Amino acid sequence: MPEVTATIPGISGEPCSAGAQGIFRPIYEGDPGLPSALGCPTAPTEGTYPQIWPVDIIYQPCERGHLVWLSNLGWFAGRVIYVLLDDLTYSRYDDTFDPNLDPAGGNASVPAGLYEPLGALGKVWRETPGLQERIGFGTAPASQARSEMMMFQYGEMLSIPQNGIVFVFKRGTPNTWSIYSIGQ
Repeated sequence: MPEVTATIPGISGEPCSAGAQGIFRPIYEGDPGLPSALGCPTAPTEGTYPQIWPVDIIYQPCERGHLVWLSNLGWFAGRVIYVLLDDLTYSRYDDTFDPNLDPAGGNASVPAGLYEPLGALGKVWRETPGLQERIGFGTAPASQARSEMMMFQYGEMLSIPQNGIVFVFKRGTPNTWSIYSIGQ
């Protein structure tokens, strides 16, 4: 395995103790900007090896972005929703959807050929001020899949296998994201 050096303030020049793995490795190593943007892969405790984490996802492409629900965030147990906008910025929200209390949908007037986000995605879509207008309606129904992700010092990588893509989330001000084809 080639040594990857993350040049990040505070650890500049120090090699990562472990590199990206599996489906994420060719993307991480193939884009010269990713090691410095994401830093090194991380693990839940000191002395454990970074790994790929299984995650269940619900994914919905929208007119001006994407909505992605995750059953967990790496080793963290909480459910989260990523809102990815077409300006390549993103926000992450805790999933507060309760199917016993919250409506599945908002009975929006959906244009022909588009889809209202439902469930947890729909709650964020309806309750986040300005989000409906900003991201638009879904361009396809939401789809569920078993997936995987890898955690890094300054972001995450998440595969969307049914679409053959990997999202890279880079934390910062603002948070930014990029998309890669699997097998790139």
